[in-house]
Amino acid sequence: MKKLLVLSTLLVIFTLITLFATRNNLFENSSRHTEPKSKQIKEVKTEIGFLSGTLNLVAQDLSKVYSGEYKYPKEEFKPDISYTEEDETGYLKIIATDNSDEKKFDSNGKNKWNIKLNNKIKNNLYIKMDAGEGKFNLANSMINRFDFRMAAGDIDIDLRNTPLHELNVKAIAGKVNINLTGKWNNDLHASVTGGAGELLLIIPETTGTEVEITGLLANIYAPEFRKDGHTYTNALFGKTNNNLHIEIFGGIGDVELRME
Repeated sequence: MKKLLVLSTLLVIFTLITLFATRNNLFENSSRHTEPKSKQIKEVKTEIGFLSGTLNLVAQDLSKVYSGEYKYPKEEFKPDISYTEEDETGYLKIIATDNSDEKKFDSNGKNKWNIKLNNKIKNNLYIKMDAGEGKFNLANSMINRFDFRMAAGDIDIDLRNTPLHELNVKAIAGKVNINLTGKWNNDLHASVTGGAGELLLIIPETTGTEVEITGLLANIYAPEFRKDGHTYTNALFGKTNNNLHIEIFGGIGDVELRME
């Protein structure tokens, strides 16, 4: 009888341990993917298609082209990942597509992607995001061009100390923060289109900047800029070797220009 009781207890403990170890597989899908670095690659063109949830993107020192960890609540959110090389260019695609008649949005935060890019490789980055929260820490990387499209959400884009030449951001609704501070060794041409929401643009104090703002905007806060019609310039515009040229078109929303 005692042996039977001991065996039963051990069986229960073993079952509980097994369930605990596999609980993530029972309630949450997850995957990892890493792409090795090729010695011939001098540039990567990256395309990311994200449905909803939390998207974290960081550029750092890697021995590979990129790495990623993905958690998703259902198969519709699982990314389709591909990477090919042609000549000296790598083509990276990380895309999730919901083809159902009714779009399914993840409102409980279970859909989460953490993507790391190699900060030593020149990168042209395109991101399309339906909804959610995003944090893009691309400071001190080799981002050359950045295109971002979002339906609704809260986004932080850190582009400090990058050789960025072209920036295009379009957000229908939500809050967007863009940090362009740091040292600029080239001109930047940027276009930002926003709907209902807020835009914070942080400009470097040491670089000439011209911002043209048009559209139906509730408030424009730019105390350190000189206003001439729809154009706002800082004191150094036209006086530095490199300048930032930014166009902002807004619907009903707020725009803040801040120098740091």
